[in-house]
Amino acid sequence: MCVQERLGKRPFVTENDCVGLGPGSLEEDDIVMIPEGAEVSYVFRHDKVAAKYVLIGDTYVDGIMDGEFLERSAGLEEFELV
Repeated sequence: MCVQERLGKRPFVTENDCVGLGPGSLEEDDIVMIPEGAEVSYVFRHDKVAAKYVLIGDTYVDGIMDGEFLERSAGLEEFELV
């Protein structure tokens, strides 16, 4: 067992080939988002039945943590967190 697994974290790669470390409960269709004003990125899961996003946990994604995400992002999407 690696150190990350003991901490409840697991490595992942996004569709855009970014490497990250997130919650151990990550699933394939989870979404990494950086809410405006947040200092870290978060993983959300779309609950299609309830038609909302559910917070899974915080994450580290190499190459997007210091504003690089906005520089290479195709655009911003607005949604409401409840």
